[in-house]
Amino acid sequence: MKRSGLFRNVTSLAITFSLVYDISFAGLGTLSTARLAFLFLLLTNVNRLGIIIKEYGYFLLFMIGVMFFALVQSFYSHDTTQLSRLFFFIMYCLVSSLLINLEVRDSARLQMFLLSSIAFQSLVLIYVFFNPSLKLVLSNYIATGANYGAENLYRSFGLTSSSGAALSLIQGLGCGLGLYMLHTGQKRYRWAVLIMTVLCIFSTIFVGRTGLVVSIIFLAAYVAVSLSISSIIKYGLVFLFISYFSVGGILERNLQSIEGFSTDYFFTWISEGIQVRDNRTANALMNEQPIPELTLETLLMGTGTVSIDGQNTSGHDSGYIQSYYSLGLVITFLFYLFLVHFLISHFRSRDNRLLYFLIIIMLLLEVKEPFLFKYREGFIIFSLLFSFHRGRYLYLK
Repeated sequence: MKRSGLFRNVTSLAITFSLVYDISFAGLGTLSTARLAFLFLLLTNVNRLGIIIKEYGYFLLFMIGVMFFALVQSFYSHDTTQLSRLFFFIMYCLVSSLLINLEVRDSARLQMFLLSSIAFQSLVLIYVFFNPSLKLVLSNYIATGANYGAENLYRSFGLTSSSGAALSLIQGLGCGLGLYMLHTGQKRYRWAVLIMTVLCIFSTIFVGRTGLVVSIIFLAAYVAVSLSISSIIKYGLVFLFISYFSVGGILERNLQSIEGFSTDYFFTWISEGIQVRDNRTANALMNEQPIPELTLETLLMGTGTVSIDGQNTSGHDSGYIQSYYSLGLVITFLFYLFLVHFLISHFRSRDNRLLYFLIIIMLLLEVKEPFLFKYREGFIIFSLLFSFHRGRYLYLK
C-alpha cells in the first residue's frame, strides 16, 4: 500500500509513539496501542518477513527454544508470566524494532520520531504533575500497572500504561538519544533536538529516579566525548545559572502551589535515588531481598514461576534473579550470553564505543528490574541499534 510523504510520516510517528508507550485503555481488556501498531507493521511489511529470520538467525531460534521451554514449565507451575515475557520480548524488542526501521526507511527520521514521541510525553508528564486532578481523569481511561494511585502527588501520569521506574527509563533513553543526535551534528534541527532533550531530562524528575540516573550517565558521557574543556566550563556555568533560578525559584514556587505537596520530601526522595553512598535502592537489592538458594532445580530447570496471585515468587526485583528463579541458572546465563553475543556480532562497526556503552547500561539496569522484559525499553534500544548501524543495508532489501 503506497502512502503520501506526509501521511506516511504521521502514520510512522503514531506507530512509534504507540509502540514506545503501549497505551491500554480501561475496559478494553488486552487491546493496546502497541499490539495494534505491531499488527499494522506486520501487515504492511508482510513481503519482508523473511528479513527477520535472516537478521536474527540463531538468536531467534534460541529465543523460540527458550519460549518452548517456558511453555512446558507453565504446565506444571501454572504461571505463564515468564512465557509472556519471552513472547513479548520477541514480538516487540526483536520483531517490532526491525519492522519500524523497514517502515520508516530513514535512520535520522526514525530517531527524530522516537525523540519527538518521548518529548511529547515529557510535556504531558510535566503538565499533569502540576495539575494533579488530571491524574484522576487519566486513571479513569488508561489502565496502568502502577503500584501507587492517582492520589500520589509525587509521581506523574501520562498517555501511557507504563509508570514508575519503567516510564522514567523511557524518558531517560530519550535524553540519551537527544544527546547522540546533538553529538552527530545534525544542524538542521539542532535547537529543536536540544529543547526536546531538556524536556526528556526534566520529565524524569516527576516520574522516577531511574531515568534521572540514566540521564546523568548519558550527560556525563556526552560531556566527556563531545565537549572541550572550555565548552564544559562555559556550558557548566550556564547550567548552574539556569538550575539556580529554575529549581530554586520557578520550580519550587510551582511545587509549593500543589495542595498537600512537601517540597522537602520530594527533593529528599530525588537525592536518595542519585546518591552513591547508602543508596536505598542498592541497599534494598543487596540486603533486604535475599537471593533464592541455588538448588538442583534452580540450577537446571527453574521453578517456572515469576508471579503467583500478584506476589513476586523469587522475592527479588532484579531481572537476573527473577529469570534465574524461573528459568534456571543455566538457561538464564545462556540467554544473556546469547543476547550480548548477538548485539556485538550483529551491530559492531569501526567504532564500537556506543554499542558497548549501551550494552553495559542495559546489563546494569537489569540488576534493578527486568527492564528487558518490560519490552518498551528493549524496543527503543534495538530500534536505535538498527538505525545506528544497519540502516542502509536494511533499506536496500
